[in-house]
Amino acid sequence: MSLRPTSLRPCSGTVAPHWSKGQHGNKVSALGTSSVSQRLEKHPKARMTCQASSDMRSRWKQGAKDYVGRSAEGILRVAEGGAYGEDAAGGNSFSYWFLAVGFAGAAAFAAVAPSIAAELLFGANGRPHDYLQAALFRLLAVGFVGAAAENWVLKNAARDGFLDEDIFRRANISLAMLAGTNLFFIASTFIPNPIYPSSPLLPTAALALSAINANQLWVSGINFVKFSPEGFNTLKIFKTFFNDLKSLPSVSGLNSAIYSALTASFVLAGLTYIGLPSQTLTAVFGTAAEKGLEDIFLWQLIGTAVSMVVAPIAYTQKEAANQNNFSDPSKRALMTGLAAASAAHVAVFLPLLNSQESGPLLFPVGFIWGVSAVASALIAIKPKE
Repeated sequence: MSLRPTSLRPCSGTVAPHWSKGQHGNKVSALGTSSVSQRLEKHPKARMTCQASSDMRSRWKQGAKDYVGRSAEGILRVAEGGAYGEDAAGGNSFSYWFLAVGFAGAAAFAAVAPSIAAELLFGANGRPHDYLQAALFRLLAVGFVGAAAENWVLKNAARDGFLDEDIFRRANISLAMLAGTNLFFIASTFIPNPIYPSSPLLPTAALALSAINANQLWVSGINFVKFSPEGFNTLKIFKTFFNDLKSLPSVSGLNSAIYSALTASFVLAGLTYIGLPSQTLTAVFGTAAEKGLEDIFLWQLIGTAVSMVVAPIAYTQKEAANQNNFSDPSKRALMTGLAAASAAHVAVFLPLLNSQESGPLLFPVGFIWGVSAVASALIAIKPKE
């Protein structure tokens, strides 16, 4: 019978006996009470590996301690009415990273497995499980890509202490509006109304969606308030929003004109999806597919993402074109996200053209997304100036 050590747990010091059962069930000591340091003297490679492992654990512990300290300091500053500073950026940065990864993962899942996503949200009896619902989940994934891109650039801005700049304040308010509107739609499905006589959502799905959107609303809302001159003033926030819309005709060059037109198109399309869901669903996808409450809910979420996330990204690119400055890393990241989202939109619409699954507005809407995909891709791959 041979005795085998079951593990070598600590890296230094005297080890208490680590018992393992022998061949006949008798307990035997694997290491006895000898000093591990004495054993490691005979094995230099093991000693080096052990030291590296110990150093790594020390770094992880110190990093976790520093993060908790920065997060606590940030919470204390907010409670006292102060603003997040560079020292407190770590907590914000992690929150945005978490949301960016979450939206990216949700986008991939909705695009790859729409039928499973439908059952998780609406249950096994959710209807209709046909081409329309699959297309809507993939279009919703497009909006998630835009939200992931905005959260990603906000992560970097929080880390570097730049959340007070216009581009990041706009990203924060757009994500806060997205989350707030989604929460409203989720709640409205459980209150009988002309659009939703009954809720298509499972209660567990409603809670999960509400938690995600509440997290986004809190993170983006509190940072927008802290870093904006408007503060928590609804009238001033809407005034700023309408001033941005009024500035759309102010263009400088072809790229600026393209993104100005795209911004207006995305706002108009998204708001009509929200306000007239049944009519716009039929206008885009035709009358062949039966449209249930599940489809209306998804279509309204898509409209929210298009008007409140994709449109602000396009407006940011319009401003960048006016300034002839596409070299900023944040703007290029948003541009890449817009290119990917637009190309995905075209990929969903293209197979439906000239078929019974297409409505009169499918081609015009697909053409707008195609222009956005080509323009954004050309600028995104252009070398930095």
